[in-house]
Amino acid sequence: QDIGLMIPIIALEYTVYANFTPVDKDNYVASEKRKVATLIISRATFTGEGITFNDLTVDYDRTYHSIYIVGNVPEGVLVSYTNNNKKYAGEYTVTVHFESENNKNVNVTAPDMQATLKINKIEEIVTSNGEPVTVDHFHYDPNTGYFTIDGIDSTRYTYDVYMTVPYGTSAYSLTLYPDKYPYAGDKLVFMNGNTYHYYVRFYSTDTAEFPNSVTFNHPEGDFTYQPGMLD
Repeated sequence: QDIGLMIPIIALEYTVYANFTPVDKDNYVASEKRKVATLIISRATFTGEGITFNDLTVDYDRTYHSIYIVGNVPEGVLVSYTNNNKKYAGEYTVTVHFESENNKNVNVTAPDMQATLKINKIEEIVTSNGEPVTVDHFHYDPNTGYFTIDGIDSTRYTYDVYMTVPYGTSAYSLTLYPDKYPYAGDKLVFMNGNTYHYYVRFYSTDTAEFPNSVTFNHPEGDFTYQPGMLD
């Protein structure tokens, strides 16, 4: 018996031949030398049954987020996503599409599926060396007019400081920038015993995230200046 057969793996109709040859040709004669049969491998059908595609809600955390299907997809089915892998706050409709890899073995009838990826905007507390920002973290150089806050991650945050300054019987406000004179090129002089009000506004160095994905705390308060306290 001699059966010559390649193992088929593609959905087609095959003609299979079985050739018979006696081992002992001196004593036996094959009554039939060949048998012919038909092998039909039908295409599988993928309807998407058992596949789920669920919504996802997360808080903004400066990383990318995606939604993926849950369930078993048979070999030969390709899965692709549209509008997935998002970083910034917002609500995104993600679409998953199924198609046959070679259009031979699997008939894909599964429809596209959609789910919502929602990334919530957050409020972030900016700290100075792990502590809430207060006037104790301020540094002011009267020689240059430069103003800084100690311990702020400059790769992630920028800031402005607004200062209410006494002037006679009234007061006026100055904006103290980290890298320039506070007001019209003049250098601010803090007077011993005077009370000042400060307000800090933080911004993100990532302009794509601010202010749509994150807002920051705005420290403010009053202090009575004493020599050396802003050194």
